[in-house]
Formats: sequence, C-alpha cells, structure tokens
Amino acid sequence: MTKFWESPTVQGYGRLPMRSMLLPFPDEAAAQADVLSGPEARNLSEHPWYRGLDGIWRFRLFRSPAEALSSPVWQEPAFDDHRWDTIGVPGTWTRQGYDKPHYTNVQMPFDELPPHTPIENPTAVYRRRFDLPENWTGRRVVLVLGSVESCHILYVNGQEVGGGKDSRLPSEYELTEFLHSGENTLSLLVVRYSDASFVEDQDQWWFGGIHRSVYLYATGLSFIQDIDAQAIISSTDAGPGVQGFGRLSLRVTLGFTSLPQSACGFSLGWSIRRLTQESGSIVDGQVAVDADYHKNAHQTFIDQEIGRVDLWSHEHPSLYILTVALLQGDEVVEARACALGFRSVVVRDRQLLINGTPVLIKGVNRHEHDQHTGKTVSVEAMVRDIKLLKSHHFNAVRTCHYPDDERWYELCDRYGLYLVDEANIEAHAFYDQLCRDSQWAQAFLERGRRMVLRDKNHASVMIWSLGNESGYGANHDLLAAWIRRCDPTRPLHYEGAVRPEWGQGPYTLDTLARGAQVSDIVAPMYPSIELISRYAQEREDCRPLIMCEYSHAMGNSNGSLADYWSTIREHKGLQGGFIWDWMDQGLAAIDENGRPYWKYGGDFGDLPTDYDFCLNGLLFPDQTPKPAMQECAFLFQPVALTYQGRQAGSGDGFVFELHNSYDFSTLDHLRMCWRLLADGTVVAEDSLAPPSVAAGKKVPLVLDLPLVASSAAELVLHVEFLLDTATLWAAVGARIGWAEQVLRPARNPLWHNHLPLWCDNPLRDLGFSHLEPHLFRPPTENDGLKNFLHVTGNPLFTFYYEGKALYPWLEL
Repeated sequence: MTKFWESPTVQGYGRLPMRSMLLPFPDEAAAQADVLSGPEARNLSEHPWYRGLDGIWRFRLFRSPAEALSSPVWQEPAFDDHRWDTIGVPGTWTRQGYDKPHYTNVQMPFDELPPHTPIENPTAVYRRRFDLPENWTGRRVVLVLGSVESCHILYVNGQEVGGGKDSRLPSEYELTEFLHSGENTLSLLVVRYSDASFVEDQDQWWFGGIHRSVYLYATGLSFIQDIDAQAIISSTDAGPGVQGFGRLSLRVTLGFTSLPQSACGFSLGWSIRRLTQESGSIVDGQVAVDADYHKNAHQTFIDQEIGRVDLWSHEHPSLYILTVALLQGDEVVEARACALGFRSVVVRDRQLLINGTPVLIKGVNRHEHDQHTGKTVSVEAMVRDIKLLKSHHFNAVRTCHYPDDERWYELCDRYGLYLVDEANIEAHAFYDQLCRDSQWAQAFLERGRRMVLRDKNHASVMIWSLGNESGYGANHDLLAAWIRRCDPTRPLHYEGAVRPEWGQGPYTLDTLARGAQVSDIVAPMYPSIELISRYAQEREDCRPLIMCEYSHAMGNSNGSLADYWSTIREHKGLQGGFIWDWMDQGLAAIDENGRPYWKYGGDFGDLPTDYDFCLNGLLFPDQTPKPAMQECAFLFQPVALTYQGRQAGSGDGFVFELHNSYDFSTLDHLRMCWRLLADGTVVAEDSLAPPSVAAGKKVPLVLDLPLVASSAAELVLHVEFLLDTATLWAAVGARIGWAEQVLRPARNPLWHNHLPLWCDNPLRDLGFSHLEPHLFRPPTENDGLKNFLHVTGNPLFTFYYEGKALYPWLEL
C-alpha cells in the first residue's frame, strides 16, 4: 500500500477483527487451568497450539520508510541477514542502542502537519525464522503482534500479509495461506512516526518498536472466534453489593473455513464455576449450533439465570470461570475460558453506583512505564504496582491514555481495581482540528471500537473513555454512539466534552454542563476546589463529577489533597478523582563514573522537548514511593477514629467515633491495636477486635485507658488497624489504617532560657540573643507559573535557558 503510514483513513488491512484475547485449548480442563494460574504463574511452554516468538530477532534500522523499502529484498526468505544486528523482542529499539527516546507533552516531535511525517523518519525491519510444529499441519495459524509503535507492515515468506496502526492494541493476522512446511520467514517493517502519531500525542516518551509479546497460535478449521460475556446482576441481597442474583448474557462467535455444511453436528458447551481449585460448576449447559447461516461466521446467543452469586468489587473481587467448548458430537474441538465477575455500574441521581452503592473514586493515572525498558512492562512490575496501590488504598486506575497490556486487566480483575479504560486517542497538538475532520473519523472509531472488543469481558473495566485532550467534535459523537450501542452496561467518560466549544479554555459551571451525549461523568482536570463545590451546590446535572486529573504530583507536590477530599466528602455529586500521575517517567542511565541516575526530556538531545515535565509521579521511576503516598494512604484509609472527649462520670473512659468507610465490608477482618505514650514512652498497650460496624456507618467506641500519675506528662494515643486475615495483596498484620490523638498536652513547655549552653573553647566569648526563626524556601517550578502566561507572546521572552524552565525565577 502506497504510504500506508500517511493514510489516516486506513487503520489496518489484512488483519483479523479484534476479539477478546483468549487462547484455544484442547479441552475444558486445560482452559480452566490457564485462568486459574493467571498472569503470575502462566506457563504456555507445553501448550500444543501455542508458539512464542519472543527473544532475539534480526534487526536493521533505516533512516526512513523510503530507504527501507528501496533496500535489497529483505522481505524474501532467501535474503541473507546474518550481517544485521540482533535485538530483543519485546522491547523498544530506543532502549536497546538505536536512535533515541524523545519526550514531549503537547507539541509534536516533528514539524510536519497532519497526516504527513518527516522525511527523516526512523524505520526498522525485524526478521525472524521459525518452523511450524508437526501437529499444526492442516490447522489454521494466526500471528499476534502485541503492540507496535507506531505503524507496521507484515511480510511472510516474501508476501505482504497486511498492516496495522494503534501502538497500544494487538494486531492479528491469519498466516495459513502464506506458510509452508519447513522453515518460514517473518519480516516486519516498523515506521516510528506515522499519521497515527498525530492521535497518539500523549504526555509521554516517543519510542519505536515492538512493546509487547509476539506469538503464534493454531486452531482447527472450525473454531471459536470470540466470546462476549455480560455478567449481569438483577438484584442484590445480604448487605450492600455483597451478594446478588446473577444472569449471564453470552454471545459466542464461531468461525468456519467453509460454508453451511461445516456447521452441521456442532454444539457449544458452557459452564460457570468459582475461581477455586475445589469447586465444581454452579451452572452449565449445551446448545446446538444452528447450521442455517449465510456467511463465514456464526453467532450463538445464550441468556441464563445463574442464581445467587458473590459480587465483584474492589473490596471483594469474587471471580468465576466461564468455559466455552466447541463440540463436534462428543469430541471437543477446542475450549476457551476467561475470568468473570458479576457486578453492575450505573450512573443515577448524581452518583456512580457500583453494585447499587455509591463509591468514592480514589484513583490515579498510570502510564505503562519501566525505567529500563520503556513501554515494555513485566508482570512482576505490574504486580508491584497493584500491591502498592492496594496497600495505599487506591481503588481505581485510569489507563492514561491508551489501553494497557491485556495482563494488566487480568490482574486488576483478580486483585480488585476499577479501571477507566481509555482509547488511544490524544490529538493534543491539533486539539480542535482532528476531532472535527472526517478524514480522521475512522481513526477515532477504530481505536475506541477495538479497545471495547478486546476488553469487554473484564470485571475491572467500569468506564470506557473516549481518549484525552483531543477537543470535542463529531468524531467523538461517532465513537460514543458505537460504544453505547455495543455495550450499554458501562458509562462513558470524556474530559474534552466539558471544556469550552473551542480550545482548552477554563472550566465554568456552564462548560461543565456540556457533553452529556458523550460523557456520563463530568470529568474536568485540575478544577479548583471552589468550582467543584459550586457545581455540587448550584447545578442540578444528574451526572457525578469525578476529576480525571487533579493534584499534580510533580516534585514535592500533591498540594491541597486533604482540602479536596474534605470537599468531596461534604457534597453529594462529587465522587473523587484520579491523581496525576503514578510514576515518574525517568529512564535509567549510568554516568561516566559508573553511578546510576535517571534521564528525562532533553537528556538524549531530543528536541523539541518538554524537559522534566515527565516527572509527575507519586513514585520514583524504580517504583519507590514518594512521601505524598503516605498522605494518600491516610486520606483514603477505610477506617477512621475521631476523638470525642472524656466519658461523663468517673472512670478512665475516652470516647471515640469509629467510622467504617469501606463500601462493602464490615471491620471483622481487622484487629485494632493501641498504645498509650507518656512523653513518648509506651505506658500501656493492648489489642482488640473492633466492633462489627456496617459499611459506611459510624459507632461510638469507649476505650478505658489508664491514667498516668504525672500530670505534666503529654499523653498520646496511637491506634493502628491491622489485617487479621491475609489477602492477595497483603499479609496478616499489614496496616490498613491509623490514628493518633493527643489526650493531654504537655504542661511544662521548654523555654529558651532553659536550654543548656556551653563552649569548648574558654578563650572565646560567646554571645547569645533570643532565638528567632529564619526560614527560606527555595524556588520551585510552580513559582510564577500563574503569572508567566501574559509574557509568552513577548519576542524577548525565553521559556527555557540551558535546558531548564526559566519562568519560575522571573520577577513578574
């Protein structure tokens, strides 16, 4: 195809339709075992129909697509590539010694206008040879490219198979007709910048290459093409959002390689069981495949009442295994399985309701980032992220600003995190143009549509997002309409819809009322506390306000977080938000003395750049928490103890109010431990089971604490709530919440004339005056920011000097 990388109306060719990414297995037991193992323990080395292609590939980097395509015929199997370099897959080439990473926030890394790309446009060719397993003879063979930045064209044995865009979703190609017995050669052309780059203009590094795994799988000539499973709840009982009556709405799409007669004699068997080794099926069934169809695919629909089920939530991520098998007579042709969670997500009466309960969103924006490998993130790193999130009481993540690795969704299903799943759409540099340009309609539609088709079965996905900072135009209306028709069970989110009609101007109460066609959430970024408070009190919009970004975490930041949360908890209609963001996007490097350090924008000579604006995280690039994480943990903790005073009458009783701010849990799984300190020394301590307080309720709690004889001693009560039952993310004894209360202040303060003073040199006079505070705060990058905008149009104004932001030090 002529200049596929500059054709926004063409998002892919020759690739298979998107589906839920479930592998075929020879039988139900093998499919269920794969789900049980999960991403952390999955081992596909013995899978008879799977062949991983990760590892070392042959590699050459060219200066442009034109140079690559005019070079000797590397597409041909006979081409001699032994002089080429080698490279690891998955892994960006810019972190393996080729080219350089490039960081920008809003601006594009090149000057061309859409859809054109620079003449000097790094373009790589990857090559890999492989043999087909003998037992694949006569079977259908599919190649999966997990994620390629930003545009690719695939060749197999010298023939062009197809091409694809969208750097954050997989592309699948059926290779059956291109393969032969013996050795086969796969060649992949990867173009770093394409028309796709104009809608992938996120606040992150520009890399290039293959970010996620590459593999082959085989199916029979009749196969399960896709599974769409909606686990619905019809009503709840046994407490708020804990149990309910479930219903399964199941659509199975089958694929056949020949027409009608092929469907004769086939049936579908299905079952649902709990995600434990011991339990059997709670419900199952079998239905014949209707042979009366007219196209090379077929859909079977099943609607089944399941009965009483445990509901999925961030506190109780109860999962079931759905298994679907294609049968021919009594023989299993193939089986596929996925984890399933029964839950509901509804927007009603200014509230986002999970399983009928309003849940405050304690969220964060998370880029996929690794200090060493860029966008290639290991399962181990994902699990560390999740355990940090859970232990600091976050309950939601926005996948800013693109769909993540499929394994992330599996893990969030298992550990219990809500996801705002965001389409890979950000046209920040051309904010108002592309969203209104019909030439880009297919790009907007395909990116959102393919995300939904891949991630539809995940319980953790609670909201679909139409992208980020791309204006608001007809292309958003098109995508929103498709998603609403395809999946009416989840709300939609889009921040740009509540901006002014043109540009990224400031929010007002009037702009917050816009965009209900495409966003069921009012989702501003960085609104003032005053504005969100006014929205709650002065507007009657039926939508809740959940900030898609707030409390910018750059440097020693996250200011006013407690004030935001005081306001959120005070007003109905305010339901939390997503802190920007999770991790500093620094890249590990070694200096000339062998010492490790992190590079950021501009350190690679990557111009234009936005320098250190990629360091906005609650974590350092090595996943070490910054101090602000402790404030998040305290503000988000699910249990609180508030001192009310001494008990009336005699005795040592101190009265507290115990608040259970869990959404679906009592406090029965916790242990309460207290210590009484007199002038910092522990004088008494004990532990007890806290009262069984219902979710969201408060009860009085009286602690009998021994008095300390010294009336001058400062008395401080320190209380911790510890896990009494292990969870997937924390062991017994992990701290879930804490409180500290001064019960009696110190009564003998230390005056300055009581300070000891000495001199070890008796020959010198030592003068002394009253102590006076001398305070100095060094300037930060926030200083002067609100004042610098009016001088940026001045031709004498320079934003940067020697690679550093200049405006904080201007006297404006």
